[in-house]
Amino acid sequence: MASIDEIIGYYQETGNFMKTAAKFKMNKRILHLTLAKARVLKINDKIDYGSTNVRFGGLAEKKFSEIFPEAISINDYWVRNHPDYDFNLKKLRIDVKYSSIHIKKKKKKTGNEEWTAHGNRTKHKQENPVDFFVIFLEREKGSKLDNPHILAIPGGMAKSEIHISKSGMFFNEFRMKDESELREYLLAYADLV
Repeated sequence: MASIDEIIGYYQETGNFMKTAAKFKMNKRILHLTLAKARVLKINDKIDYGSTNVRFGGLAEKKFSEIFPEAISINDYWVRNHPDYDFNLKKLRIDVKYSSIHIKKKKKKTGNEEWTAHGNRTKHKQENPVDFFVIFLEREKGSKLDNPHILAIPGGMAKSEIHISKSGMFFNEFRMKDESELREYLLAYADLV
């Protein structure tokens, strides 16, 4: 029986989830959990083999890298998933998030949509804050990342959980009209760093 370190080492060496599962004759669910706990899953493995939340987080990171092909994915250079942020854009540290929409049933009128993303929830993040959170929000129930709302929130404004509602400041003040506005906005900040 192989040790966890051997399994993780082989996955990091090959970068191939399915090959690792086959070599060690591991249940894919157990392997995925092992690699997720070790924080070594690559973006595509998050997308292909992750839970719904992990998968859409990985898809959001992929979408960000398509908008900013010049951004450096920090996770590509770390043995484990970087604990503070996902991308470096000209020294601007960016943490990418995804949130599905939640509809409050108590409210009957418009504006009952809300989202939640985890911000600076660890002591490590509080001591090494990100410059921006880029949050992709599901626009309508079931639409996932198809034409999402996009927010770019300065890191210093985020608490441990970022609650977003249609009537709130984050949604109304930090929402980008489209991907090109996001690109222009973050590159303007990146030039200041």
